[in-house]
Amino acid sequence: MDFDLVYEAYAEYVYSFLKSHLRDSYLVEDILQETFLSVYRQLNGFQA
Repeated sequence: MDFDLVYEAYAEYVYSFLKSHLRDSYLVEDILQETFLSVYRQLNGFQA
């Protein structure tokens, strides 16, 4: 699976979820980045 497709499909939802729970945009951006970095690292083992 292509990382760009995963990011486009889920980034907005993950961002919205984080924003609704944290209310700190800097922390939200940091966690979003760490989340998708982890996804990127694990993507080769993912089976769709």
